[in-house]
Amino acid sequence: MQFLNPVNRLPNMEDTSSKLMKINSSVVNHLTQLMELNGYESADTPIIEKSDLFLRKSGGNISSRLYQFTDPGGYDVCLRPEFTSAITRSILSKKDKKFPPFRLYYYGPVFRYSKPGEEFSDLPRQFNQFGAELIGSNNFIADSEITSIAYKIIKNLTKYDLKLIIGNVNIIASIANYFDVSERSKMYLLESVQDIKTFGVNYVLNNAIKIGLFDNNKISKDYDINEIKISIDNLKSKDLFNNTSRTTKEIIKRINIKNNQSYDKKLFEKVLKIIYETILINGNSDNVLEKIYTLWKKHKIPINPINDFYDYIKYVSIMGVPKKDIFIDFGLVKHVSYYSGIIFNVCSKNDNVILGGGGRYDGLSRDLGFNDIAARGFAFDLNKIISVSDIKIKTSTPIVIRSMDKSDFSNAIKHSEDLKSKGIACQIDYDENISDKGKKIIYVKPDGSIKESKL
Repeated sequence: MQFLNPVNRLPNMEDTSSKLMKINSSVVNHLTQLMELNGYESADTPIIEKSDLFLRKSGGNISSRLYQFTDPGGYDVCLRPEFTSAITRSILSKKDKKFPPFRLYYYGPVFRYSKPGEEFSDLPRQFNQFGAELIGSNNFIADSEITSIAYKIIKNLTKYDLKLIIGNVNIIASIANYFDVSERSKMYLLESVQDIKTFGVNYVLNNAIKIGLFDNNKISKDYDINEIKISIDNLKSKDLFNNTSRTTKEIIKRINIKNNQSYDKKLFEKVLKIIYETILINGNSDNVLEKIYTLWKKHKIPINPINDFYDYIKYVSIMGVPKKDIFIDFGLVKHVSYYSGIIFNVCSKNDNVILGGGGRYDGLSRDLGFNDIAARGFAFDLNKIISVSDIKIKTSTPIVIRSMDKSDFSNAIKHSEDLKSKGIACQIDYDENISDKGKKIIYVKPDGSIKESKL
């Protein structure tokens, strides 16, 4: 069959074969059973959402990759790039919502664009994501639960050795908080964790100098409060500032504080070095936490965050994750900016392929315009799960039915329907062009009797 000007699929958009669809279905069914065994209920959200839902606190890695457009109704919308923000919106916007905690799991397609040559440009633009959220419990043991489930559902599917790499955004933040560095310096340090880990202290310090972090003269103090108030009120009236629970007065007060902070280079460098030393202490075993205890006591930093983290690890282990598979790395970072506490990745132990991960994201609900509510979750690219899965797909070849009476297929159709009613797969070969190779063939005679053969 020939086509004139055939329509091809978009680059990095992949067709799905029948075989892969069967594997997807089998793996998802298995994951579904495991999630419901842990008391989680299924959930879903629209594929098209308002863009603002994902722009409010997704970070550049997601916001720059949106399939974003204006729909016929004039709304600024996008294809769903992830589920967490949408699930949070779905739960908290329901008037008849149940009392928390909410335990939900989900599965479906997500869409992320990357320009040729950029990071992730070699990955499919559309892929299926499976994940879960535990929303509404303030107890840190809920963090242990979601972490352990993420590890166990993958471990249940594969013979490969896995490792659970765990970090904590609050561990690094607590160092900056203790030494009371400026808010701007603190945010710069938290955003530079990957650079601190990869390139070291001098690289990050030199970058801070280049952007004028310590030059107080570069921080403008000449502003008109009335102009700022008018601008804020204008943004609120246009529904562009509803992601904050602060009043206009509180926002202006915050601007005043930030505008008058001092940026101490020596203090910044001291905190930077302690963060670097903390990040360097990583690996498998309780010995990691003991070394951080020693480091923090040396600098007289309160060790409460370390004690809390130790308890979290203890419950992760009790919930079924072997201690030999738990690795601690406070230099672990996530591309999505809404994480606020525990973060983790589940990886293959041999080649360090990240199969998925998650963490705690308190504050996301506030940024979406709701009250603060504690939350944590995980997400996996289903194709990566399938790549390590041991699930075997049972396949059956349909019986081919042919009518010996080419003018009347009634008896062939009746025989086909009889087989299907018994759960036997079959297909009628109307044109007798289906390959006979390896298939059972049934010839239906004009009188309704049959003749079987297998070639």
